[in-house]
Amino acid sequence: MEMSTTRRRFLQFASGGVLGTAVAGTTAGAGPQATDRRYWRPCSPNVEVHYPRSWHLETTVLTDLVGPTELFYVSSRPIRGHASVGESGVPDMTLFPPDTVLIRLIGYPEDEAEHHGWSNGRRPASDGVRFDDLAEGDSWPPGFVHRSQWYAGPAFGYTVGLWAGTAGADMETARAVVDSIKLP
Repeated sequence: MEMSTTRRRFLQFASGGVLGTAVAGTTAGAGPQATDRRYWRPCSPNVEVHYPRSWHLETTVLTDLVGPTELFYVSSRPIRGHASVGESGVPDMTLFPPDTVLIRLIGYPEDEAEHHGWSNGRRPASDGVRFDDLAEGDSWPPGFVHRSQWYAGPAFGYTVGLWAGTAGADMETARAVVDSIKLP
């Protein structure tokens, strides 16, 4: 008997998100790993992401970013300590191996976005987050590429940032993780 979507979501929530598609682990180049873990933020803004069991989730503040709120980080490697550089609010990727993928979602109240001029050129959150929408930015630090996109929601604005090492980072799984992000 087929399980209803509502029941499946309830069971995923009740079990901490460990239910889902179970696929044997894969290696880089063999296709993306199954995104069988789920994180749903229980307080506003209620965002969601799916990621592989072998990846790492961090929901505590990692940088000295003051304005926007760090909602979560998902990484292919363990996330070590507070990864920040000065007052930039940018993770210090030199603390990670060169094949790391780090995905960050930050959120900020819509009025703050308007005040700082952050609302120009953002995609509507209702369109969904897609890896292909992330614009390539600086290669910082050397050996990593940075991609990001801003999204506008009804009450919050969001920025999805991705840092990926150029030495064998699992970009297929990174794509699946980014594509799984749900914004209100």
